[in-house]
Amino acid sequence: MLSLKFANYDESWRARWDEFADLHGTLFHKISWLQTLQKSFGYQARHQLILDDKNEIAAVLPLCIARNLRGQRVGVSLPFVHFLNPACRSEKTRDFLIAQCPKLSRDLHLHYLELRLDYELCETVEAGRNNENVTFVLPLDGDEKAVLALASGDNRRRTRLVYQGDWFETSLDKARLPEFYEVYRRRQKQLGSPAPALSFFANIRGKLPENVTLLTVADKRLQKVVGGMFLLADGATLYYHWGATRVEYNAYHLNHFMYREAILFSLQKRFRFFDLGRSPRSEQGGTYRFKEQFGAEPKSLFYYRFGQQPQDWHNAQKTMKPLIEIWKKTPAFLTDGAGHYLIGRALP
Repeated sequence: MLSLKFANYDESWRARWDEFADLHGTLFHKISWLQTLQKSFGYQARHQLILDDKNEIAAVLPLCIARNLRGQRVGVSLPFVHFLNPACRSEKTRDFLIAQCPKLSRDLHLHYLELRLDYELCETVEAGRNNENVTFVLPLDGDEKAVLALASGDNRRRTRLVYQGDWFETSLDKARLPEFYEVYRRRQKQLGSPAPALSFFANIRGKLPENVTLLTVADKRLQKVVGGMFLLADGATLYYHWGATRVEYNAYHLNHFMYREAILFSLQKRFRFFDLGRSPRSEQGGTYRFKEQFGAEPKSLFYYRFGQQPQDWHNAQKTMKPLIEIWKKTPAFLTDGAGHYLIGRALP
């Protein structure tokens, strides 16, 4: 019977880790992505290998450790990612890894260890669970006409209006990153959320230049960036992780235009899926409903915390609501600098 054991990652494993990630994982399992998170937020890396009795890699678990907003030492796999299933060679290896998570959390002296999955674990797993989030995935089967026909009638009507108005133009110019960032930072403030520093996006682009596309939308008349998407490519999927628009352009259906342009880009580059990003189920009248209108299918996400009970997680979420309102009202000159620090501890 094959025996399995945990081992800590060090740089001597890098080539074999990345090769395993290419076969069994994603872009977000690769060391270059993990180093971007470390460089941007100072996370401690305690990435885990699972080795078989021949000392070959059977699974990898990226793990970032930090102090959260409550000052608790926690481990997350991974912050800033919608979900990250452990990259495993077999179902048996995955089951071994999950079964060892409580012990791993204790050995690393963590308040909790969080896994973010797109599948549900069996009910016997003792962990706090949160399935409040979904990610929306648009299948890109067929030609452009077939994919665009997946959108609702109201969505198509609004999109026709914005194209007829000819108010906006799209650019893939990487030099527009600072302009994109200003729109993104401003919108995050309005939503009551801190934003990472501009250097975070520059670090990603520096480490993963072939995977990054910056799509920006400008007001044609003013020649000013009014919206944008920071997109990441991995295999057959294009991921939308960060983006925003100026709210004063809502009446001009700017978001409909921007998402449609991203879908057209996905089709042009022959991706098979466009992941429109994470949304809470509770926002079914907001971003949830908006993304659904494009024909994207909600995919349930399951977040598990080993070492924390479900009620603790729920209570922590409740305490964030008044802080969000305070953040919205605090002057930007105070929140901008603090936000770069706090977003890392929020482990979003």
